[in-house]
Amino acid sequence: PTMTLYQGRRAALAAVGVFGLVGPNGVFIYYAMFRTTDLIATLRNPVSIALWVEAVVVMFLLAAFIARWPIGRWGWKSFIALRLLGGLAFSVPAVVLLNAEKPAH
Repeated sequence: PTMTLYQGRRAALAAVGVFGLVGPNGVFIYYAMFRTTDLIATLRNPVSIALWVEAVVVMFLLAAFIARWPIGRWGWKSFIALRLLGGLAFSVPAVVLLNAEKPAH
């Protein structure tokens, strides 16, 4: 079965995806490029490590769901690639949008 998304929902998912790519991921890229010392200190923090581990577990869990119940042509491998590129707030909306059809008018 394919998903059909109307314009309003497509726009909302696109907005969340853009936010995920430039918001949280943008902060990470900035610190990775210009404030490496601060980034390394953050990665030594046990709370940061716990949140990172949780994000990786959720990534694999969602990838397993997508593999078991495919939502379209863009499958679990695409999801993992997008997740590594831009985080969950980017990859989840991106995979849904890539797999959704526009409604027939």
